[in-house]
Order: sequence, then C-alpha cells, then structure tokens
Amino acid sequence: MKSLVKGAALFVALTCLVWIGVLWRWRATQRDMGVDDIVVYLGLLPVVVFALVLAGRWAVTAALAAQDGQAAAAAAGPKDAAPSPPPPPAPPWQLLAAWTRTAGGSGIPDLLAAIEAGAPRPRPDPELRDDEGLPVVSARIADLDTAAVDAALAQASAAAGPDGAPRPPPPARAA
Repeated sequence: MKSLVKGAALFVALTCLVWIGVLWRWRATQRDMGVDDIVVYLGLLPVVVFALVLAGRWAVTAALAAQDGQAAAAAAGPKDAAPSPPPPPAPPWQLLAAWTRTAGGSGIPDLLAAIEAGAPRPRPDPELRDDEGLPVVSARIADLDTAAVDAALAQASAAAGPDGAPRPPPPARAA
C-alpha cells in the first residue's frame, strides 16, 4: 500500500510539473491550442514522463543490485574458478618521470611567470603546416635538443617485437 501511495504521489507531482511547463510555454508563445494539443501535452506527456522515470529507477536499481552481487561474489572468493588469464605485456615505454619543457620555461613556476608576463607569444610556424597549407600557430623552443629522443625511439623500436611488446632477453649461454 505504501508503494502505491508513493507511486501516485510521484505521478501527481510529475503531472503538475509537466502541466506548469506546458501551460507556461503556451502562454509565452501565445499558442492557440486545439483538442489534439490538450490531449497530447496535458494527457499523454505526463504518462510518458512517469513511465520514463519508472524505467530509469528500475534500471538504476537493477544496476546497483548487480554491482552488489558482483561485490559479494568477489568477497566470497573464487571457488574452483578457472585461473585468470596472464596480465598483458608491459608497454615498451614506461613513465619514469614527468616534466614540463615549454618556450615559457622548463618548470611550472617559470611557465606561470611567463604566462603572467604575456611571453612568449605564439606565432605562425615557418615549418609546420596544416592540411590546407596554412602555417600552424606555435611557440617553438629554439634550443630544444631532439637528437637524444630520436636515438632512444630508434633503439626502442629496434628492440620491440612485431606486436610492439619488448622482446625477452636472450637466454644465457653455457660456457
């Protein structure tokens, strides 16, 4: 009985909200309504909105129940379960550190100071072009050394296997 009263109260509340919105819209646009407009907007629209709210509530409840079931199954532990597949191979490049190197500075404080000062201003790049042949606006770092990165990338691509994963080390030779 309690859920029936809650459902009826929800339907009345949604109907009132829909009617207020529809009547306000009709008044604001000076719309001349016909019988079909009244039936569709004041009769069927509240029913559709109510059905969508119930469907949404049902979907959320089902998803939460499934999530709780999975959590309970995981907490109970595997019983005669098949072994899990091995983890995927590690990527050839792993993040060892992170840094900032821009035309404004080589660190975050330097970059923030350059932004506050309004320098460096990006300009059309003489070498970089977009698909239409127009120069790309950039703030290049004039003294950036890319030779070390190019050499490391070439070495890593030579050491990588056909699928991009690192090759295993060669077996030790017996003497």
